[in-house]
Amino acid sequence: MIRSHTFRRPRLALVASVVIALALVAALSTPARAGGAWVRRANMPIGEQEAGVAKLGGKIYLMGGFESFHVIQVYDPGSNSWVQAPYRLPANRWGGAAVTVNRRILLFGGGSRDFDFVGTRTTYSINPATGTVTTRHIAPIPLEQAAAVRIPGTSRVLVVGGHNQQEAGPTLTATPIYIYDTVNDTWTRKANLPVTGSLFGGTAVNVQGSIYYYGGLVDLLSGPVSRAVFRYQAGSDSWTKVGSMPRGTDVRAQGAVGLDHRIYIVGADFTSERTVNVFDPGSGTWSIGPAIPSTDGPRTVIGLRGTIYALGGSYLVQGETFVGRWNWALATTTP
Repeated sequence: MIRSHTFRRPRLALVASVVIALALVAALSTPARAGGAWVRRANMPIGEQEAGVAKLGGKIYLMGGFESFHVIQVYDPGSNSWVQAPYRLPANRWGGAAVTVNRRILLFGGGSRDFDFVGTRTTYSINPATGTVTTRHIAPIPLEQAAAVRIPGTSRVLVVGGHNQQEAGPTLTATPIYIYDTVNDTWTRKANLPVTGSLFGGTAVNVQGSIYYYGGLVDLLSGPVSRAVFRYQAGSDSWTKVGSMPRGTDVRAQGAVGLDHRIYIVGADFTSERTVNVFDPGSGTWSIGPAIPSTDGPRTVIGLRGTIYALGGSYLVQGETFVGRWNWALATTTP
């Protein structure tokens, strides 16, 4: 009995050491998990995919999309209620890039028909205070599934990517980058992304005065999907790769910035992927956020006052695709 007892103790210690070592390896190779939980809010009146989205005056504006095309839906988080704006887009739009500047919402490009994948050059300026939609100077190239973000401290907008292709494949060999000056109503070409081919469907966000762009797809049918995360310096008009995603996102795998200054990338488009990947630009590290409970892509994602909202999307039932009206909210906290 004594022999048996003294024999087992080293084996148990060895097993424990191996377990601890494996746990350390897993901890080093697996992204940490972020806290919080998604909360269901009031459903959208019209379920939507590929809508342009912007925020103004504490409200969220969804513009167009595959289901409503020219309808503008407005969500008020304070009252947890939706209304349909009495004004509409002058023409059908889906996949447009939206941003707010000087209390106006700008909507750049977008497709005009179901899955035509041929972008338009239209720039709309929406003024919710007066209920008017006006047309501004057209973009230099067709823009569909582009990304737009305001250059901090200015009235200019950085517009990244966009495409004009049908099933035959891409027609651009570089990712088009433009700055739109809202005061002078002018467009200026800027430095290309340091990638081969033309990305579209990526996301651009502002984190503490710096612009980041991630994801995107080179070819509509076959990819590849970009895993790169870039930072843009407006002063030097230059791009720097600052990281790679744990896995590539699909088209319009949108994200938004939380109070913790991290980018929350919600799932992926055209899949049932519900993982939330979180990127910390300060440390260049990744973590895993709370998985979104339901709805497949393509979702519309935006951050407002520290809460990440994931809106709409689609889902499959017995092989048939339906459009969701979900409105999920994830509150973030300061670091």
